Amino acid sequence: SILDLRNRINIVISRSNLKDSTQLRGQIAPQILRVLIDERLQMQEAARLDINITDADVTSAINRIEINRKLNERKTK
Repeated sequence: SILDLRNRINIVISRSNLKDSTQLRGQIAPQILRVLIDERLQMQEAARLDINITDADVTSAINRIEINRKLNERKTK
């Protein structure tokens, strides 16, 4: 929905420390819309294939990401 697109644009701008402007929003909107569409298609395909993700799966993935980030921070120092 348009609300989803606006919310995702707000997230991208705030996390990227970009200066919010109408021009910037217009430039990034098509890319973000494609990402939202891809995510929706992935969810539909997962449902079709009866793939379920548990809370434990999410927690495990987050832990792996945190470990990888800490390792990368050590390499850059």
